[in-house]
Amino acid sequence: MELYILKSAACLAILFVFYKLVLERSTMHFFKRIYLLSALIISIIFPLITFTTYVTAAETTIPAPNPEVLVEVASNQFSIWNYLPVLLWGMYFAGFLFFSIRFIRNLLSIFNKIKNNPVRKERNVFHVLLSKSIVPHTFFSYIFLNKTQYDAKEIPKEVLLHEQAHASEKHSVDLIFAELIKLVFWFNPFIWLFKSAIKLNHEFLADTRVLKHGINPIDYQQKLVAFSTAGDHQIIQHNALANANTYSFIKKRLTVMKTRTTKRGMWLRSLVILPLLSLMLLSFSNTRYVVVNPIGDINPISQQDDKKIILYIKKKQISLNGEEVSVQNFAAKVDAITKNWSEADLRNFRWDIILEKADDDVINKLQKAYTTTRLYRYNPEKAPFPPPPPPPPPPASDAPKAPKVVKGVNDKDDMNPPPPPKAPIEVKQGVYELPSPPPPPDPDPIKYIENLAKGGATFYWGPHEVSKEVAIKMFKKNKNFGIDASEFPIVRVGGG
Repeated sequence: MELYILKSAACLAILFVFYKLVLERSTMHFFKRIYLLSALIISIIFPLITFTTYVTAAETTIPAPNPEVLVEVASNQFSIWNYLPVLLWGMYFAGFLFFSIRFIRNLLSIFNKIKNNPVRKERNVFHVLLSKSIVPHTFFSYIFLNKTQYDAKEIPKEVLLHEQAHASEKHSVDLIFAELIKLVFWFNPFIWLFKSAIKLNHEFLADTRVLKHGINPIDYQQKLVAFSTAGDHQIIQHNALANANTYSFIKKRLTVMKTRTTKRGMWLRSLVILPLLSLMLLSFSNTRYVVVNPIGDINPISQQDDKKIILYIKKKQISLNGEEVSVQNFAAKVDAITKNWSEADLRNFRWDIILEKADDDVINKLQKAYTTTRLYRYNPEKAPFPPPPPPPPPPASDAPKAPKVVKGVNDKDDMNPPPPPKAPIEVKQGVYELPSPPPPPDPDPIKYIENLAKGGATFYWGPHEVSKEVAIKMFKKNKNFGIDASEFPIVRVGGG
């Protein structure tokens, strides 16, 4: 959920910056209306889109971790991940409740104004006449005006045409949609910026509609400024759900009215959006993996067994069954996946593992977190991580040194008894059975495997015996695998 919120916020940020830099001052107002509404939808949908990718998987097991680690990790996770999410979700629902109440209150305020004040119908709109000094504003087909100014015909014709444009083009639909999105994502500052941009663009659309009636642009601008500033200190603020002819937008409206965007400029601005959306789709969508095992068999996710978990680790990126997770919520996600599994399922499930240059620190932390899951309690030996590579041999400087000879202390033979004799070599049929040394290492792991196989080696991947061909095929797919021939003729391959 946290990752989805971050992706959604990033989408909105990119789309808003593009709008401010490229589109806002252009005169393609209808296109901008579609863009602003689509941007809100894109920020919700793109992080939910999932693509399928084919990757290589390997299955292995490791010994059960120390039970002391289980207690330590369980206590740490309890202190962090049982209280912090509750606090964050509590803050979120408090904000959601606050803005929901305000949204309902604004709606009721509009309905009360319509119900408790005189309403006069003119053509396809309704004029609601209020006794208070207000900024003219529109909600769907209702235009709210000051009754004294209206009866005295002091409201300019251009202002009425402007509000009628809001009503006829259904600008309130956009505002209600933006307000509902804001209820859910109230914590995202770009939602608020988008709503302000939508209202400003509505003013551009209405201004364009007024000028199409043959109104002189200079006269219209002068009346707009004069009417918006007259007695402004006495005007009551309009409802947040309505389109209003406010002074705060006047300067930008006057600037845009003097602007002319050529058809070529409109096409160029429109075409730039396509690569931007493509890049965002690739960046903010999710990837679901179809697992291919080391010998090439494909297990399509569409046919996957419900009792299988696909773990993918690429450096510090982690996903479970195609959904990205963090180290901190890894155990909780595993428990969520296995929530409805039976005891038999918990004992007989299987992992599909995909490692691409996995970070050792991440694997160690996941190993500890795994010990807190239901799976570990029922099947502790079936952990999802490959065994760590064998430790490197100690440097020559760490080799044990000969004891120092001290006169009168250890300078006599009886003070330094000789080492016990080695056990005699067993003789069978007159032939000494000496263990064969492994072939010398080769820089090319493929050739080294072939030489080991010629020397009679048996290859193991974790606890599983594999053929020379499978071992070679695994190394071709991942050059980072290691070869441990310290127990020759038993040779262990794997690692990360």
